[in-house]
Amino acid sequence: MNFRILARFAILLAICGSLHAAPPREPTIRIISPVNGAVVRPGRKLAVKITGRGALPGVLLTTFSAEGPMSDDVFQPLGKAPWIVPLDIPLTTEPGPYSLAAVSVTVIQGSAPEGEGESNEVQIDVEPAQFPPLTFSETAFVLPPDTCITLFREDSPPCAFHLFITGTYPDGTEVSLNRSTRLNFVSQDPSIVKVWKSGAALVGLSPGSTRIDVLGKYTLDVTVVPRRY
Repeated sequence: MNFRILARFAILLAICGSLHAAPPREPTIRIISPVNGAVVRPGRKLAVKITGRGALPGVLLTTFSAEGPMSDDVFQPLGKAPWIVPLDIPLTTEPGPYSLAAVSVTVIQGSAPEGEGESNEVQIDVEPAQFPPLTFSETAFVLPPDTCITLFREDSPPCAFHLFITGTYPDGTEVSLNRSTRLNFVSQDPSIVKVWKSGAALVGLSPGSTRIDVLGKYTLDVTVVPRRY
């Protein structure tokens, strides 16, 4: 069973400490909504629909990414499936891809919570409806050929240069946007600087200067200098 989910079983003791139930005989559960690849908005609640057989005493829902957990919510369903579990997605959630999973749980008073069955994992993409104003750690780079600038995404290549992108909402909330799948980069001259697959990095190819357009509103100046031998 996924250790990130097991680590959260202790939460159920405080919430379901008075629950008396025998272990469910058919613990198989499945997330049927949202669908795999769904785009969800930060600052809202996501209604997660879970199905299974019979009545379950407890369901633990968690979200996680390569960077760690986003949030978790414990729901004690009443009656039979399907169950709707509201998952809070804070405005401060870092945009990008996450995995969503659930576990059916039995809690017997005086004993540790026991996980009975783990659901499928559903991939969701947390993205704002509109990007807040962006701030870049740097807006001009000078690099040798065959070097790159990474954006710290899961599929980023190892690079000597790093670009950090921050968005600031009207209320002052700041979030990192490096993992956002909707933050696109376009090189004005791909023969000088090309955009790595999925936009995870900018790669210098040949000497010269060009600009990188970001969302059609911002620009980065990149100069590739001749290699010194």
